[in-house]
Amino acid sequence: MKHNGEVPHLCQLCGKGFVTRSELKKHGLSHTGEKQCVCMTRGKGYMQHGDLLRHLLTHTGENLSVAHTVVRGLQIIQI
Repeated sequence: MKHNGEVPHLCQLCGKGFVTRSELKKHGLSHTGEKQCVCMTRGKGYMQHGDLLRHLLTHTGENLSVAHTVVRGLQIIQI
């Protein structure tokens, strides 16, 4: 993390700056509305996997430390 206030990665659409390229990429989803993480039970989509994990708790009642399968596009990731 840079502490000098420098934000070298700028959004082409709104001009908002980010320290890392991955933060900029995540921000870009807010402009496209793309929801990469999908609940396989209900088909509900989320932009970030943390939001999907929170939703999955409605199905299981488990805590977040339990591993869940997250779908990102066509790629399945075990977290």
